Order: sequence, then C-alpha cells, then structure tokens
Amino acid sequence: MRSRRRSCGGTSLRRSTGSTIRSTRSSRSRRPRPRSPRHATVRWSWSCRISSRMPRPPVRPRRPGARCSPSESCGVCSPSPSRCCGAPDDHRLDLYHSVFRGSPNVPPLGATARARLPDTAFAYVDSRGQRRLPIHDASHVRNALARFEQVAFEDDAARERARQRLLRAAKRYGIVPLGFFDGQLRKERQQTEIKARARDIASLPRGTVTFLLTDMEDSTGLLRRLGDGYAALLRDTRALIRASVRDAGGHEVDARADEFFAVFAEAAPALGAAVAIQRSLRKREWPEGVEVCVRIGIHTGRTTVSETGYVGIAVHTAARLCSAGHGGQILLSSAAHALLAAGQPADGVTFRSLGEYTLAGLTDPEALFQVHAADLRVRFPKLRTSAVPTPRESRRR
Repeated sequence: MRSRRRSCGGTSLRRSTGSTIRSTRSSRSRRPRPRSPRHATVRWSWSCRISSRMPRPPVRPRRPGARCSPSESCGVCSPSPSRCCGAPDDHRLDLYHSVFRGSPNVPPLGATARARLPDTAFAYVDSRGQRRLPIHDASHVRNALARFEQVAFEDDAARERARQRLLRAAKRYGIVPLGFFDGQLRKERQQTEIKARARDIASLPRGTVTFLLTDMEDSTGLLRRLGDGYAALLRDTRALIRASVRDAGGHEVDARADEFFAVFAEAAPALGAAVAIQRSLRKREWPEGVEVCVRIGIHTGRTTVSETGYVGIAVHTAARLCSAGHGGQILLSSAAHALLAAGQPADGVTFRSLGEYTLAGLTDPEALFQVHAADLRVRFPKLRTSAVPTPRESRRR
C-alpha cells in the first residue's frame, strides 16, 4: 500500500489510499485523533484546534490611523491584548483578563440585545477601577445620557470633557438629548443652592447661641379641611414667621414641612421674635375661619457649626422643648430663662415656672418656663412630656 507522510504543526499524519488515518506521534504526547475523514486533507495544528474552539470577538472597523486613548472604551477594537490598537499595556491586559479570560466564548451583542440588558451592563471598569460609559453606538449613547450623573469623574475638567464627548456622539447619531440638558440644568441649580447655603451657614453665629423652633399644631387636620388650600396657608405662615425672625435680627437655619428653625446670637431677640410670631398669628384672618397655632421652644446652649448646619445636644434640647408645648405656647429652658431673667425684661413679659420635666432622649431633667405677655394665651393643657415628681409627691406615693 502506497502512502505518503505529511507534517502539520509537529504532528505526523500518514495518509493511505483508504479512509483510515494513522498517527506516528509518540505515546507520551498522543492526543485524541479526529474521526472524520475530512480532517485528513486539512493542514492544522493542535494550537489551531484550541483557537478554533475559542473564537475571538470580531474587530469593528476604524478609520486609518485611529488609536484608543486610556480614557476611552476599548470596545471598538479587539479585546485581545495583542490586537488592541495602542492602549497602554496595563490597561489592555486588565481590561482583557477581567472581561474575557473567564468567558472566552461571550458572543457579541447587537444594539437590540444591549438595549435589553440591565443598567449595570452599560458600564465597564477601566484599569484604575473607575466606571466608564462606552458611547460607540446609538444605544450606548442613549444609556450614557441617562446615566451620566451616576459616573464618578476624577475632577470637573474630566467631567466636562466627557460631557462634550457625549454631546458630540449624540449629534453624530442624531439624538436630541433634551432630558440630559434638563438634568444638567437641575444639577447646576442644586449646586447653586448648595453654594448659597454654604454662604448662609458661614454667616451663622458661633459659640453660645439661642435657638428658636416652631411647629404647627394639628397640621394634619388643617390639611384635611383645606385640601389644596393648605399649601397657601403653609406658605403664608412661613412668610410671617420668617419676617418676625428677620426683624428681630435672627437667622433662618431650616424650614421643613410645618417646622421652622432659627438662631439668634442673644436670648432677648429670640424672645421678642417668639412673642411677635404668636401675636401676628392671632391677628391674622385665615381662610375658611381656621385657626393657625404654633408651639415655640427657646433654648440657649453651646454648639458647633458643620457644613450641614448646627450640631450638638443644644439642637436636640430645643427640638424636644418645642414638641412638649401646645399651640400658642412659648416654652423656655432653664438656660434661656437665666439669661432673660438677668437682663432687662421686655414690657409686659413675665415668666411662669412649670417645674422640672424629662425630655425625650435627654438624661437630665429640665426646668421649663412659660412666657406670659399681652394678647397671648395663658391657660394650656398639661405639657406633652413627663413631669419629674416633687419630694412631697414621692412621699404620697
């Protein structure tokens, strides 16, 4: 039988006139032979066989001379380290091994398939561990526009470069990013508000200050009764309180829902603002004949100012003091009362001791005082907190 010998990649194959294939490889390096006769006429090596089982993702065309930069996605060039179009070695290797080493047979996805992926599928991690958004087709551009604010940038300059690059990509694919512009404007407004608040916080008094907190009584009942008109009532109430605080030389710290938080450098102006607030609310005619009553708490203490406002136990004491009162009532802590009693009292303003009470979250009992003044209510129900029993009451028990 006539035969001839062929060498292919270090493998010796003997072809005969029949359909059998015999290998002359040594037993130590012997590998399974293909059974199909068609493989006998094809020159191939074992390395080729392994490569054929692991197809590489297709290379997308690029214009001549184009190169990838480290700040861009390598999704437009081959993911293989040896075929990447010029990115730094560490960037190529990290990207390749982190994405393709574990799953070499990941099929390429079209725009429709990518559009159905979850949110996290439209970002990748670069060599420095930062999230990026590729923008190499219309689907990616739309998702990058929607998720631009979720990406962390090194600095403002990097953010601006990415924004300009994204807008150019949107223009190239004919996408009008109206929502993206709205989001950018919204963020700019928020940044402006943050800067304005930072300036306001910088102007707040430091050290020992006097806090004034107000809270509207039965705000839920007013909301049920007025419906949509409650918003206008709340706006008018805030404007009235804000004007009284400003006229007394105070500073507005925060206003949330039906609460108002202000600070004063001295205790006397805080008391004057509280009396003015109660008098203005009683004289005001409200829609549908409703009555707007706010409870007010005043406390003096030492605190610190952070980037978000005041921080300290004095803030919590003022809040608990305010919540213990009733609508139309002004309560003073022992520290605020001591400063006011030592100074020149306002005309017609007196103080009534209510005894010691335990305030929620505070360990030590607090002596509370009620403010009496002309045109203000005098009689109120018991405070909405627990009173500390006197020695006589303890003996009776």
